[in-house]
Amino acid sequence: MIGYERSLETTSRHFGNVLTAILSLTGEFIKLPEPTATPPDDYKWKWFPNALGALDGCHIDVFVRVADKGMYRNRKKDITTNMLGVVDWNMKFLYVLPGWEGSASDSKVLKDAMRIDRQDAFVVLEGKYYLVDAGYTNGPGFISPFRSTRSMAEPKNKKASRTYLVWTNEMDTALLSVLVDHHNRVARIKTFEKHYEVINKMLSHSGFGWDWDNNMVSVDSDEVWARYVEANKDATPYRHKEVKNWQATSTIYSKDHATGVGARTGGECAQVGSSSVPQVVVEDDEETPEMLKKKKQRTADAIMSMVGELRMTFEEALNSTAPLPPPPPPAAPKVTPSSEILVELKKIPDLVGNELLIAYGKVTGNECTFESLMALPMELRKAWLMTLH
Repeated sequence: MIGYERSLETTSRHFGNVLTAILSLTGEFIKLPEPTATPPDDYKWKWFPNALGALDGCHIDVFVRVADKGMYRNRKKDITTNMLGVVDWNMKFLYVLPGWEGSASDSKVLKDAMRIDRQDAFVVLEGKYYLVDAGYTNGPGFISPFRSTRSMAEPKNKKASRTYLVWTNEMDTALLSVLVDHHNRVARIKTFEKHYEVINKMLSHSGFGWDWDNNMVSVDSDEVWARYVEANKDATPYRHKEVKNWQATSTIYSKDHATGVGARTGGECAQVGSSSVPQVVVEDDEETPEMLKKKKQRTADAIMSMVGELRMTFEEALNSTAPLPPPPPPAAPKVTPSSEILVELKKIPDLVGNELLIAYGKVTGNECTFESLMALPMELRKAWLMTLH
């Protein structure tokens, strides 16, 4: 028995098509509740009149490329994406904005959600507000707790206390010692920066890779190396140079600022199509020969799958003998009966005798002229008919 399997490319492509179709039905099947300032029958909420609900950021673990891990690493050192969620009093979602990198702060994600140029922007009704935590600031539409105020989640028997740090001469000495040590290590820091600039530039060109076993750059051929060094003299010492801790160095010096380029709501993704649906690319930290072989095999499977689909479509078109369906008949033009035209003309004041007959001859048989006449007020119809040639 011959087994048939779908390649990963085919599966991913069809999954994206299904996801796009589901997003296009967002407005039909997903009905978000309307914000209301009426809280449920619970004594805790009576202290928040005119409040609509609460909002917060939620960090969700993701897998991303090694070069992008800096952007997605949050303050707890986890690789996550920061999603904004807004709920009403009954914990029903009113608004969701996924896609921001984990290093982005909650307030930054909220600011992006309220951009006036966003198609599906988050709006707070005038005179209303949402409850937020200390990660946000007090302002129009939002109320956050005071820093020294005990939250409802803390036990009642816990007493708020504040301690003050007394700065001593010994602390001054320790601080200055650390600063001097840092000053002496600046040269080493510049060395790391140079390693990253030179190696990262090489890895961005075809024919270069990273040898994780020997901690050095790998090159496809001497010809590739000679051609590259001819244009980049500073890379000459790195042909067989061992550079340890490359993964940590690339994480530190890579561009790790959150951009929010993939942050879109479900409605926005449905409007602009599947090309806008953000996709997270998974890349392994180390590419062994076995993994490279699997990648090549997956690529070959994807190509053969596409060729097979094209061949089947072409053969079906050749074997089809069914005649093409006839084109639909053209729609019959609208024609107003002459009797109806005469009735409308007699309604026009002072249009009698020869003037009535002349107007009747001009309007009969010309549907556009009759529609234009009926669109005019009654007092202007006679004057307009007299202007017709």
